[in-house]
Amino acid sequence: MAFSPNTTFSETSPLPYLACLVPGKSVELQEKLRNITNSVILPLHLLMASLSFLSNLLLLVAVARMKTRQHPSLKLLCSLAISDLLWAVVGFSRGMRKATDIHLCPTKREEYTYTSMLCLFATMSNLAAISRDRYRAVRRPRWYRAHMTKSRALKEAIVSWSASLTLVILVFVSSRLLPEKRFLAHIVGVIFYFFCLIIIITCYAGIFVSNRRHNKHMFQKEMQSLAALKREKKLAWTIGFILLALGITFLPALASPIVLITMGYRGLAPFRPFIMVLITFNGLINPLINCGRNDAIRRSIRDLFVCRRATRCVPTGAVVP
Repeated sequence: MAFSPNTTFSETSPLPYLACLVPGKSVELQEKLRNITNSVILPLHLLMASLSFLSNLLLLVAVARMKTRQHPSLKLLCSLAISDLLWAVVGFSRGMRKATDIHLCPTKREEYTYTSMLCLFATMSNLAAISRDRYRAVRRPRWYRAHMTKSRALKEAIVSWSASLTLVILVFVSSRLLPEKRFLAHIVGVIFYFFCLIIIITCYAGIFVSNRRHNKHMFQKEMQSLAALKREKKLAWTIGFILLALGITFLPALASPIVLITMGYRGLAPFRPFIMVLITFNGLINPLINCGRNDAIRRSIRDLFVCRRATRCVPTGAVVP
């Protein structure tokens, strides 16, 4: 079938692969975009999804081995790593399905949609819980040391996942019962994202104010409190870098569908590979930041590959006879 140079593709064309092409563009531009997507973006996404899965899995194993010296907030970081790991599995599965499809444009599957939605909601809710945890630790370090336990951090992580799962179920039920009003589900999701974002911004504004107050008074009463405060501040800076990565990768990916719909694009299939690359890249950066900023995690990872004794490896935090 021949096309003239000025031919444009339409969303209503019966050809199956046109669902993955940007409607209303010329053949030349479509060929370039299709080649870039299938030759560069898709392999890059598969590679990043594989690395994200391995790095988040390694982080979870490293934290599990830390035993007695494990900080309570690491439970929340592990919860975030689980959402990133789950997204990596979904992203890799989607990428392989696209790579093996005869038209490189597979049909949309609902199970991928709702699982992806759960990962996105869980990421934002976990980051909101982590930001709140860091705010309490920096603002009231003595209270934090006395009251914040691993079990309490685990409960907060469970609450984040429960809220995310409940929201996904509501979206699924509303889409089934009121298919003509599916846009309401998207509105609920946007409200949830903004709610989590407001919590994150508010908590880090409070951390900034608390830092200024602590720097002024310098906690001269006892050096132990000062050392604990510095440790909590370092963890807060770690989460700050994670939030910076969120703003560069994750949030633009979330905003892209709204921008595209505003521009008049009804289908997101042509743009989905680019959006997924940004989110997968965020899932890859998070464990790298945690490992780079946390000495205990780095030691635990090192001990996974380097035995302290010739006969056996000693788990981090265990007592050596």
